[in-house]
Amino acid sequence: MLSTENMGGVVVTPNQLSDMQASDYILHASGGVLNKVPVQKIRMPLDPEAHYQGLNLVLTPDGIIYAVQQTIFSKSTDGGKTWEHLNRDPSAFGFSGWLLQANRHRQLINVSQQGEEQPTPVWRSDDEGETWEQTSEIDVAPFQKTVAGSSLTRLSDGTLLLPIKRRDDPFDEGTNPTYVFVSEDDGHTFPNRFFLSDYGNEVNIAELFPGQLLMIMTYYLDQWDVWIGSFSAEYPRRCIRNAGSASQVQRGF
Repeated sequence: MLSTENMGGVVVTPNQLSDMQASDYILHASGGVLNKVPVQKIRMPLDPEAHYQGLNLVLTPDGIIYAVQQTIFSKSTDGGKTWEHLNRDPSAFGFSGWLLQANRHRQLINVSQQGEEQPTPVWRSDDEGETWEQTSEIDVAPFQKTVAGSSLTRLSDGTLLLPIKRRDDPFDEGTNPTYVFVSEDDGHTFPNRFFLSDYGNEVNIAELFPGQLLMIMTYYLDQWDVWIGSFSAEYPRRCIRNAGSASQVQRGF
């Protein structure tokens, strides 16, 4: 596991981050060099019900982008140049919020859990979130308390990965391990799972290329630092942190 404090071999200052936020570029660190990459920034409407930790970007297989806030789905069909804004209040469907991903058929999948001891149902929409149908309920037995993760990842082969954290022990005590639940039927069911970490929150998983995944999470048991690790995508048979890619992660991509 690697600290994200100096990813890419550099340490970015608060002033550099502030300048980036106010300018038309993003910072990219690699090999000890910090570069400014030109970008076009478009301001989205402010959702008064949203929180910056709850933003969700969904990319469908045919290139449609959904930028999801709490009550607004912003949709782009031209790579983010222009946007259409759709009103989508999760409370209208009895959801606590949005944990979205698109499957191979452009259907939206949402996982919504009302509480730690409540079921974890899976929902599907064929009309961009205007209506929803429940497809299944994730079997988390024998755990008594769970929290659905902060990401739902679609791999290049269509597999969906959903981190779920066991919360049987108090939040700041015990191990409270995280497992990843796997769907290979476009999000209809998540019947399989594999162990990910003995602790950690806010888990996000990305596919670097087929067979190689990158996971980043907040690891609170080590002085509240943030750590990063990469692991093999050979699920559910094994979940191995790949030491061979650590230097690549540290250098930056």
